[in-house]
Amino acid sequence: LGFFVLKKAFDASDGHLSYFNGLMIGFLLVALGQLWYAALFFLYLNVDQTFLNFLISQMPQPLYYPRLSIFFVMVGEGFAAGAICALALMQYFKWKAGRWAVSA
Repeated sequence: LGFFVLKKAFDASDGHLSYFNGLMIGFLLVALGQLWYAALFFLYLNVDQTFLNFLISQMPQPLYYPRLSIFFVMVGEGFAAGAICALALMQYFKWKAGRWAVSA
């Protein structure tokens, strides 16, 4: 999904997408998607107590608010993965625009 959004922005700007603007678009897209996923997972944990108990049993130490802790862990991991994906996608579009610093 991130690729297609950045491709649309790249095509809309006639192949002159600024690196940091594209990075921001990619990061925000993945961050918002991860927030939605973590929120839905949080709601699911309120419904399925058996699964929540299984997740709690896998944790190395007890938590005061396990649902909220799992939510924040998912959001944090999603942001980190989003930053990596956005960087990789912008390298692709930088190469496609011909701004890659390669001497042949």
